[in-house]
Amino acid sequence: MHKSLNFLVATIFFALSAPELLAASFQKPVELGDHVFKSIKLNQFKLYDSRFINKSDIEYFNAKKLTFFKKNSSKSEVHKIRQTQQSNILKFPLRRSTNLLAAKKSFEKARVAASKAGVKWESAKFKGVQLENQRRKYGIESADLFVTFTNGKIHYVIKIKNCLKLKRGWILSGKLHWDGKGK
Repeated sequence: MHKSLNFLVATIFFALSAPELLAASFQKPVELGDHVFKSIKLNQFKLYDSRFINKSDIEYFNAKKLTFFKKNSSKSEVHKIRQTQQSNILKFPLRRSTNLLAAKKSFEKARVAASKAGVKWESAKFKGVQLENQRRKYGIESADLFVTFTNGKIHYVIKIKNCLKLKRGWILSGKLHWDGKGK
């Protein structure tokens, strides 16, 4: 009963501080990892969604890409890229909805898989992140993020592909994947 009460108090505290977390700018991958962990631990997809790629992120990415191509391509290629970007911006709301739905399903699936593996969320603790497949394209960093946490003495891992560092910091653009027990 004591752990349940602590979890309830933590959930209420987190809900009251959520506006600050929603507006946070995650300049380090570990901040995004902690955010993802908290959203899963508290079963708050809306919190996860707050770091999911949005229209302003796409506009920022497009601007960086266009700047790159203006320096390295012909005017006709730049014109084609601009047209493609404009078309993609118009299609973005539907794409985001579709991708967000897939992300929500993966969020729920990862939570269920973790619970089946024995994770007791009220006592789970964030441990850190590891980056893999780090890359830089058009001046934008991206990587796959492995969120590690413990429950008791057991380490667990959740993987998120294609995280990006844009103007508002590190963001999510893909689904969660339950990796299970870590090493």
